[in-house]
Amino acid sequence: MCGVRKKRFLLLYGTQKGQSKDIAEEIAQQADHHGFVADIFSLQDLEQFSLEDERDPVIIVISTTGTGEPPEPAAKFVRRIQNKELPSDYLAHLRYGLLGACLRINVRLTSILAAL
Repeated sequence: MCGVRKKRFLLLYGTQKGQSKDIAEEIAQQADHHGFVADIFSLQDLEQFSLEDERDPVIIVISTTGTGEPPEPAAKFVRRIQNKELPSDYLAHLRYGLLGACLRINVRLTSILAAL
């Protein structure tokens, strides 16, 4: 892809034991072969990305612990988006994909997008 500008997306992962990170890194590697470039961050690194300002597509890869709880490194992120004081359209501008089984994050993002 010499001379071709790659399309950027934000790739976030939340993991306890590393599996979601491995999956996210594989996604980034495969995306590179298809003309995309991923900015990849852990969900615990909230200061490294801003969903409020994000305009490119977002992919979230997240695992669960126990009975569907988010992994500890992602807990602060999940609490942030579950804040009941946020407007229902808070993240409505996002184009996102969610890979994983973390019920709490999926319910909040779904309810935000349903308000569109």
